[in-house]
Amino acid sequence: MAAVSNKHLNTTPRIDYASKYVLVVDDFAQHLDFMSKALKAIGLTKIALAINPNEATSLCHEASFDIILCDDNMGEGKNGQQLLHELRHFKSVRHDCIFIMVTAETSREVVLGALESEPEGYIAKPFNQAVLRRKIDRVLDKQMCLGDIHLAIEYENYEEAISQCLDTAALHPRHSSWCQKTAAELHLRLGQYQ
Repeated sequence: MAAVSNKHLNTTPRIDYASKYVLVVDDFAQHLDFMSKALKAIGLTKIALAINPNEATSLCHEASFDIILCDDNMGEGKNGQQLLHELRHFKSVRHDCIFIMVTAETSREVVLGALESEPEGYIAKPFNQAVLRRKIDRVLDKQMCLGDIHLAIEYENYEEAISQCLDTAALHPRHSSWCQKTAAELHLRLGQYQ
């Protein structure tokens, strides 16, 4: 009997890049230009650009973004981590909005600090279009697997979100640690300390 190719077993739905709305935040015009061209080449054509965190915040009040690619170090004022905290705290973005931190800093302290703010992804400069696509594919795949959980949380249906976490952890073991952590946070939010 012939072996079955793994590519035929992949049940992940194809990503619809054209429907995704992307915001790129960076204080260097050249990097905004590079990102815009790279994203268009991937197939992401709905793109907004912001030169600083304040402009990004204004754009988030005007539109609903699916993905935000944000430089962590933007000179004086807010950095990418602070922008992420602010957008989430004031619910300026949907719960399922993907936030990818972009930085030229690769020291352990800076990377751990960026990851502490819990972006959905992290990418170090310099990078090329292929690296960018792999990162976006990875976070979009994760989002598709966790979509029902995000939707339940968005509508504050925490019991349903917990149930979805358990189901998703069983169906997609690669996301089980995220599901367990999220379920625990939701139990705490509901006062279910046991």
